Amino acid sequence: MMVGAHYRRIGNTRAAISVIETLISFMTAQGVAEGDLKPAFLLLSGCETDMAKRVKSVRPSDAEGHYQRSQRLLQKVYGTFAESQQSRRVSISRPLHSVQPQQVPHSISINDTIPNEGSPINARLERELRSLRKERDEQSTLLAELRAAKRKLEDDFTYECRSRRRLLRDFDDLQKELGNARKMEDHALSQVKREVDARRKAEEVAWTEKGMRQELQHLFEQYTTTSLGEFINTMKSEE
Repeated sequence: MMVGAHYRRIGNTRAAISVIETLISFMTAQGVAEGDLKPAFLLLSGCETDMAKRVKSVRPSDAEGHYQRSQRLLQKVYGTFAESQQSRRVSISRPLHSVQPQQVPHSISINDTIPNEGSPINARLERELRSLRKERDEQSTLLAELRAAKRKLEDDFTYECRSRRRLLRDFDDLQKELGNARKMEDHALSQVKREVDARRKAEEVAWTEKGMRQELQHLFEQYTTTSLGEFINTMKSEE
C-alpha cells in the first residue's frame, strides 16, 4: 500500500496500479475477504480516476473505461444503491431479536500478509521494480539529452542573433553606399546632359557662322567681279 501510494504521489500512476493489483491478487489468494481490502480498493479507484483525467483530452474512450473501473471499485467498498436499499428494507422488516451481532473477522497473521522471499509475487514485484528503475534511468538519460540539446539550441540562437545583427549592419552600410552611388550617378548624368546641351549649342553656332562666312564670301566674289569689270571699261574709255 505504501509503495503504491508513493508511486501515485510522484505521478507514476501505472506503477501504482500494478503494485496495488498485485497486492490485491496476493491477499485474495491468501483468503482475505474483499471487505478487508477496502483501503486497497479505494487507492486503486483513485489511481483509475487519475488515469481517466490524464487521458480524457487525448483518448475519451480510454478515459471512460478508467471511470467505469473506478466506479466498480467504489461499489466494492460502499456497495451499490440497490444493495443499500435492499439491506435497508431487510433490516427494517427483520425483528430486533433476530439480528445477530456481527462477528469480528479473524485476525490475519503477519506471515500470511507478507510474501516470502522466494514467492512468485515477490519475484514479480522485483521485476516490476527493476523495470521501473530502468524506466527511471532511461528517463533521466533522455532528460539529460534534452537539456544538452536545449543548451545547444540556446547557443545556436545566440549565434544566430549575433549573425543577424551583423548582417543588418552590413545591409545598412550597403544601403548607404548604394545611396551614394545613385547620387554620383545622378550627378554624372546631369553633367553629361549639360555637356551635350553645350555641344549642341556650339554646333548650332558653328553652323550659323559657317553660313554667314559662305554668304559673305559670295557677296565678296560678286563685288570683286563687278568692280573689276568697271575698272576694265574705264581703262578702255580712256584709251
